[in-house]
Amino acid sequence: MQQIDLQFYSFFTLLLCGAVLGLLFDLLRVARGHYRPNALVAAAVDLLFWGVATLAFSSALFYGNWGEIRFYVVVALSLGIGLYYWLASPLVIELVRLFLALLEWTANLIATLVLRLVWAPLVFMAGLVWGGLLTLWRWLTALAGTLLELLDRLGHWLMRPLNGPYRYARLHYLLAKRRVKRRLRHWLLGPPRPRQR
Repeated sequence: MQQIDLQFYSFFTLLLCGAVLGLLFDLLRVARGHYRPNALVAAAVDLLFWGVATLAFSSALFYGNWGEIRFYVVVALSLGIGLYYWLASPLVIELVRLFLALLEWTANLIATLVLRLVWAPLVFMAGLVWGGLLTLWRWLTALAGTLLELLDRLGHWLMRPLNGPYRYARLHYLLAKRRVKRRLRHWLLGPPRPRQR
């Protein structure tokens, strides 16, 4: 027979394990009710809950009762779960809901502050820079167009004295080309035949 202090230690450990299992179940219940996950996520979270519950129960059973399963183990677990649900469950559920609401409010506040204090000025500055670059590009293209037009006029003015000799040379080149073509044709094909009517 075990000593009385060891029996109280085992009983209290398993009682605490039952309360922890009730707390974990309440946390799972509130999280599922708040976030409403799809079936796959809900199944994965349930599997995780049962894994953690099994680990907690086996640890409490090992450390509190050296792995022996007796009737008072079931009594201690049931009493721990019952006391948790009778004394602490409503308070824990409200505290968890308030914590989730506070967490969402804080996340929304941080997101709003980031959007208004960081993102909006960055977008404004990017708009200013982009507008300045577009204006500069328009000015540069207008300046380049004006310069090209001035250069074109200057070229026409400089080439004007050469227009007469160029036209004269081009006319004599085309006439010489036509003569050479006629002579080659006459030499290769013979004299042209008169047209028959």
